[in-house]
Amino acid sequence: MAEMWAKKHPIVSGVVIAALGSMVFEEPRAFVASFFSGIWSLVIRGYQWVISDVSIPWWLFIILCLLSAIVVIQIGYHLLQKEEAPDFHEYRADFINGVKWRWGWHGRQISNLTAYCPNCDYQLTYINPDRWSDDIGTSFYCDRCSSVISKIKGGGLDYALGVVRREIDRKVRNQLYPKNKNDKR
Repeated sequence: MAEMWAKKHPIVSGVVIAALGSMVFEEPRAFVASFFSGIWSLVIRGYQWVISDVSIPWWLFIILCLLSAIVVIQIGYHLLQKEEAPDFHEYRADFINGVKWRWGWHGRQISNLTAYCPNCDYQLTYINPDRWSDDIGTSFYCDRCSSVISKIKGGGLDYALGVVRREIDRKVRNQLYPKNKNDKR
């Protein structure tokens, strides 16, 4: 509909567009100029404040310089110091509940916790019993050996993995994990 009105009244629509365009383009130029002018005046005032005379006792000036130097040295030391992975990051496998477990670390969190058969090193599958069974727990089964390797009682797979994670965490907190590859605790 606006298209039809512009076609019927080309002179009026041209005047309206010209008026709106001049308002749009005039105001931003003035705004940008005043904005940069204000920023420049802040910079000048800040510079004048920095170079102005301040009367403080020399002992206070020396103490402030020493404290500043200590802070700068501390920050530089921490920035340049290479962060080494904690020694427990080498602890990535253990036998827990008769199963060989392997995992990785993501910070202090265990990642990719996986169960392996202690006999043939085949990755184990898990079996959850029927919900109505009296024997609630998760069994870890080796397809290659055709046997149940271990059973963690008390819940499903999430519960069983939680039990293993808590045991790993306990060993890390109490430093009961093997410290080197030759240590076979």
